[in-house]
Amino acid sequence: MMPDSPALTLEVGDQVVYGSHGVGTVSKRRLDSVVVEFDGLSVTLPLEQARAAMRPVAGEAELAAVKRALGSPASDTQTWQARQKATQGKVVAGEIVGLAEIVRDYTSRLMNGSGNPGSLSWTDRKAYRKARELLAAEIAAFHGSTPADADGWITAQLHAATSTPPEVP
Repeated sequence: MMPDSPALTLEVGDQVVYGSHGVGTVSKRRLDSVVVEFDGLSVTLPLEQARAAMRPVAGEAELAAVKRALGSPASDTQTWQARQKATQGKVVAGEIVGLAEIVRDYTSRLMNGSGNPGSLSWTDRKAYRKARELLAAEIAAFHGSTPADADGWITAQLHAATSTPPEVP
C-alpha cells in the first residue's frame, strides 16, 4: 500500500480489494467478522484475516505507478515456467502495479509475435484477461467509472508507450 491510500476500515459500504477476487463491497460487519460481496460471490472472513488479506482500493499514487508500469519497457527475460509462476503470484496477490506489469508484458508479447491472440498460449491468454479485468475493475472503482472506461484508459496508456495493442478475445 502506498502512502496516499486510505486506511482499511472495513465499514459497511467500503470498497476493498481481495487478491484474485478483485474489488468488492463490505455488505455486513459483525463484532468479529466482515462480509464482502464480489459480483455474486459473498465472502465472510474473521476481522483479523480480512485486515491481513484485503486492502483499500488504489489511490492517486498507485494509479501513477500503474501509468508508469504500463508505459515502461516489458520484462520478458524469464523462461515460460518462471513467467507463469510469477504471473500467477501477481494475480493471486492482486496488487495493482503487479497486474499492470502482467498486462504490459503480455501486450508486448502479442505485439512482438504475430500481433494476434494466437501468439499467446491458452494459459497466458487466461492470465492476461484476468489481470486486465482486475486492473480495469480497480481503476473503475477509484474513478467511479465503468470497467469499460477503465479498460479504455489502460489501452490509451499502452498505446502511448507502443503502438495500438491488439484485442484479445
